[in-house]
Amino acid sequence: LGQRASSPGYFDCVDRSVVMLKNQGLCTQSPLYLYGPEGLSVNVTIHTEVSNSTPQYNNGYKVTLGKQGEFYTNNYSYSKITFDYVSAIPLVRPPNGGVLTAKNNLNATIESIANRLKLNMQETKDLKTSANQLITSPFALISFYDHVTSNAILPITFDPKPDVYRNIVFYFKNLDSKPNFSIDEPRFKPIIRQGFSAIEISEIVE
Repeated sequence: LGQRASSPGYFDCVDRSVVMLKNQGLCTQSPLYLYGPEGLSVNVTIHTEVSNSTPQYNNGYKVTLGKQGEFYTNNYSYSKITFDYVSAIPLVRPPNGGVLTAKNNLNATIESIANRLKLNMQETKDLKTSANQLITSPFALISFYDHVTSNAILPITFDPKPDVYRNIVFYFKNLDSKPNFSIDEPRFKPIIRQGFSAIEISEIVE
């Protein structure tokens, strides 16, 4: 089980316009991370339209967990599953609360949010990469939906079920100028990992 897979077209989705993303409810480069006992076989099914998937989506993913967040399928090793998807429900209103940030302070803001959610180093790095691609204005509002709403937007089932599953759909709003209002922070629920854990992170941009 040797060759590490590359991710062709990793940023293909970023080239789409913000207008199309908003109108079609398309959410981009959604990484799913799987952690757990080495050798555990897991079936993952996504219950909405998926595209640009690595590894290839074939009515689901059948993977075997490895060490330190790696897993195997078709004799390739991966550290995450990435895909674009279309929201399974009409996009709901923006989540309550958020964090206002300047573009030049974006990385520090993402790191602060990630720390409070207890994302690990790889998850934080990938989130910063997505944020820097999707946030193109001088300022931005960053928030995220609760697990129940996120799971309605992106419904995923697992066999076996994870001991810990967190689905986080982030909401990014580009702002041309610095807002003259304040906003309450979102509610941060830190991730406590144990046993078989699945962490799904994606973004909606406006």
